[in-house]
Amino acid sequence: MIRTRTIEVVFEKGVFKPLEPVELEEG
Repeated sequence: MIRTRTIEVVFEKGVFKPLEPVELEEG
């Protein structure tokens, strides 16, 4: 489960909504 990718996609849309703890240090 690559959640980091989801954050990147959301950020690109301009709707950065960290629903869960941002763990950029995961795989």
